[in-house]
Amino acid sequence: MTDRLFLSIHMNNTITLPAAELRTALAGFSKFMPRFSRLPVLDHLRLARDTQGRVTLEGTNLNSHALFRLDKPQEGPPTVMLAPCAGLASMSRNLDKNDFLSLSAISDCAVKIGSKLGVNLIEEQFETPPLEDFPQTPNLEGRGIAITHLRESILQAFKCAFPDESRQVLHGVYLDVSMDGHCVVATDGRHLYSANSFRLDMRDSIILPIQKFLEWSGFVQDGDWKLVVAKNTKDPHLRIDSHHWSYLTKRVEGVFPNWRQVVPSANSTQTQLSLSDASADLLAAALQRLPGASDPDHPVRLFMTREGFKVKAHAKGQPGSAQAEIPGVKIQGRPMAVNLNRQYLLKALSFGFRQIEFGHGNLPLRFSMAGRQMIVMPLNDDPPVPPATSASSDAPKQKSPTPSPQPEPTNPEPNKPMKNDHSSASNVSAAPDSPSATTGRAEEATAIKTAISQVEAIREALKETASHLGELINILKNAAKEQRTTEKEVESVRETLKNLQKVKI
Repeated sequence: MTDRLFLSIHMNNTITLPAAELRTALAGFSKFMPRFSRLPVLDHLRLARDTQGRVTLEGTNLNSHALFRLDKPQEGPPTVMLAPCAGLASMSRNLDKNDFLSLSAISDCAVKIGSKLGVNLIEEQFETPPLEDFPQTPNLEGRGIAITHLRESILQAFKCAFPDESRQVLHGVYLDVSMDGHCVVATDGRHLYSANSFRLDMRDSIILPIQKFLEWSGFVQDGDWKLVVAKNTKDPHLRIDSHHWSYLTKRVEGVFPNWRQVVPSANSTQTQLSLSDASADLLAAALQRLPGASDPDHPVRLFMTREGFKVKAHAKGQPGSAQAEIPGVKIQGRPMAVNLNRQYLLKALSFGFRQIEFGHGNLPLRFSMAGRQMIVMPLNDDPPVPPATSASSDAPKQKSPTPSPQPEPTNPEPNKPMKNDHSSASNVSAAPDSPSATTGRAEEATAIKTAISQVEAIREALKETASHLGELINILKNAAKEQRTTEKEVESVRETLKNLQKVKI
């Protein structure tokens, strides 16, 4: 059986999916759709062919929707059906990239999936939920805003945002259009990323949510991006379109903090470093090899002297330290020594930042390059102080007792600048903690941890409740459907009995 004959037999109400495109689509849907859902319809894709022959695959997790477009149109009438993700994955697993699957709806609750093996047609039937159970996708109308030139900045900003949804407003990327220079901004309360020199045709600022699909390479590399925002400000939906994909989700609701407050002014810079690409690579390698990488805050100490630039570190509880001199670094300004979390330094280097500006005291550091910047708070266990001479920077110092670690603020007020985690530290050596102060901080930390645990427990309980409600809705729908079937059967029996009563013997 030739490919042309195979297609002609199954063309009327059948949709064909090329294996290569299907695998790409399934990889994208797996980034946000639940692997196992209590709502059966969420384990299925909606396949459709319109009057122009364009074929689309659509999936959802109720909060987000994604639509994948096949490259080539197909002949045949408009058709809509559901197909299980697991069935599509299993049937396409061993197909060659030039093979394809054929799908045809054989009833309202069943679909047949087939593939060609030589002259044979291998088909398998799958049960599906009713088509009307598939959630309706919100319709967003409007002209797309080109944001391809923002894509790299958005992806970098994702890596600087708060890592989970416990602080929802910070768990996203802020597209700030409140001033003439539009910016892409993200922060986790310890470091901040911003990129400017953009102009977006937007009326209001929005917060893009962090979602795996938006960072997936298949979506990032799928042509130009366009952003569509709902015209109604009360509608939280937005959509990002690429060549094959349209991804619709909800923006983050809330007020983003006044991030401009924490950006140091230009006249606060006292020392500036300029790194070449070679020196940046050497510094990144040194940071990964120096001891103390697994310690809390991953500390390293940076020395800027008249003789050059070096980085020093030691492992907590271990004697001695190690250091690495980094050649090819241009230093301007006064000598300086600063403690810093090496993870932020590594991140800045990976983003291509080659300029580092240091202020006095506990002012934040600024990493910058070509309209992009990252603001980082120094570590204050050992405050940044300018050494008297280049030799004195390596001289042993009398260490003051280490203050007890302060609990991190879990929910800072909006419109306030980032604060250093060790707020008790100052430009002088830290004084020993009294037992009562240490006990008070320990109790405070325990109370905060207990509150966080309770909040997380409540959140999980709400998720479980929502899941049970969805399952109950599905059960009620099935019960109603069974009731209608039963009523039809009872009515049929009644009609049969009436006919039998009319029979005369």
